[in-house]
Amino acid sequence: MLRTTPDAQEAVKRVKEQGDASTELVPEQGAAFGPTLEFMARIWELNHTIEVTSKRSESTLGVTSQQRVMLRMIGRAPGITQGQLAKLLHLHKTTLSLAIDRLEKRELVTRERDESDGRRVGLRLTAKGTALDKPSKGTVESAVEAMLAKLPRDQVEATLGCLLVLVRNLEEEQKR
Repeated sequence: MLRTTPDAQEAVKRVKEQGDASTELVPEQGAAFGPTLEFMARIWELNHTIEVTSKRSESTLGVTSQQRVMLRMIGRAPGITQGQLAKLLHLHKTTLSLAIDRLEKRELVTRERDESDGRRVGLRLTAKGTALDKPSKGTVESAVEAMLAKLPRDQVEATLGCLLVLVRNLEEEQKR
């Protein structure tokens, strides 16, 4: 069985008391597989749920969850460059450029040259993009926001730390 800290156990208890019984960290029937496979199963479950939610977002809002994050960030930082946004999202510049191309073709963002430095191109939302730059129920963002409201800050920081360690480990594995 995956071991958790008393703080994590208390956070899960509070979430369960608020009516979400699906937050059990490790189902008893999965305990025989060990902590690595149990953890991986939860990551797989999260990934699948994000993909399903993203597809629903695309059909209801017209953008995927990933595109929505880009729009929300551009809305918070008008004039942000593609390079800056790529760093924030931990994407390769080419990958981000292709995504911005799609958003630009759909008239959700524009690329504007900086008048003081013609080499610098900033991103801005169009009126259509601005219409999507607001909280919406049923999105990955709204689920994250609800989770953050339920968990103590130290638990959020510990989770972010675990995710960062996992990302770095995966990056190291890719180099081998």
